[in-house]
Amino acid sequence: MMYFFVIIGLLYTVLLLKLIFSFDKAPNFETHLTAENSPVPFSVLIPFRNEAENLESLVTSINQLNYIYSNFEVIFINDDSNDDSVKIIKKHISSAIDFSVIENVCVTNSGKKDAISLGISKAKFDWIITTDADCILPKESLSQYSNFAMNQDITMICGPVLIESDGSFLEMYQQIDGLSLQAVTISSFGFGNPLLCNGANIAYKKAAFKAVNGFTGNDHIASGDDVFLLQKMKDKFPNGVHFLKSWGAIVRTKPVQSWKKLINQRVRWASKTSELKELAAKAMGWIVFLTNLSLLVGAVFSFYETQNFLYFLIFLSIKLVLDFWLLSKSLLFFKLKPNLVYIVLCSFLYPFITTIVVLKSINGGYIWKGRSLKK
Repeated sequence: MMYFFVIIGLLYTVLLLKLIFSFDKAPNFETHLTAENSPVPFSVLIPFRNEAENLESLVTSINQLNYIYSNFEVIFINDDSNDDSVKIIKKHISSAIDFSVIENVCVTNSGKKDAISLGISKAKFDWIITTDADCILPKESLSQYSNFAMNQDITMICGPVLIESDGSFLEMYQQIDGLSLQAVTISSFGFGNPLLCNGANIAYKKAAFKAVNGFTGNDHIASGDDVFLLQKMKDKFPNGVHFLKSWGAIVRTKPVQSWKKLINQRVRWASKTSELKELAAKAMGWIVFLTNLSLLVGAVFSFYETQNFLYFLIFLSIKLVLDFWLLSKSLLFFKLKPNLVYIVLCSFLYPFITTIVVLKSINGGYIWKGRSLKK
């Protein structure tokens, strides 16, 4: 058993050091060009389902976009909402913005993928941007995307996402966890093998989406509209996928409001892992899971076998140091001050959450937006 812990610890150390030293290799991008100098037109796609409580904030941020109105359109795709979502959109969106609300047509197991595919078929511009209904877009979002696209021969752009927090432990946990995922995302671009992205902030060419046959091949999986597409784009266009590492491009998203919803959300995210073809992503997932599981098992063993307690403390200390080192990279990029108390508390809670999520995701079933879904 001790040899197993040593091997897992070494693998985790190598993985974290790789991520830490790759973060800064992903180049920063900041532009001072104005909207008038950003000619790339965009079709912004926003699938939604019963998002009445969030859409006003999103629409307000769209109204405030610093971009020429004639150079973008917004397509809202209604995925069978039964609340006031549509009314809120039409009430709050500026009349100067070219927008439409269309009804989704579900033909696969993934309503969101169907919605995005339908939106793309209706889009009049070549560049597609997708985001979620519970997000807030930065004013310079489209300018950042446009100027980045003009300077690169690219087919897909992945952008940063920050989970908001009111300072409560539940929301701080989600923000810290999200910052860790963003660190892994940015670092993977840094070492030249993009592994993650977030569908709340991605853009790609319509022609590229069609070239990889969209979501065909994974449309039987309810989640994964982001990472599966990233995987296909990377395979088809190995030099065409980039990360927009710009503070001005950060999309903010709202946290869930209960631990039960948090677990359910993480199960939804984890349920797609077994379907990933990227061996590096799978290996990373297994190393992280086994490391956190080892912490729980090690704590129990050291309680009954006190002679192993020192080894457990060394294992734990190394993990805490490496995790904070990587997290600090993300905190610096997002211009956030570290809350050491919450970071430590989250570090101790994370192994329990991770183990629960992985065990619950084995059968691939979960409930989301009122729907009972499978992988």
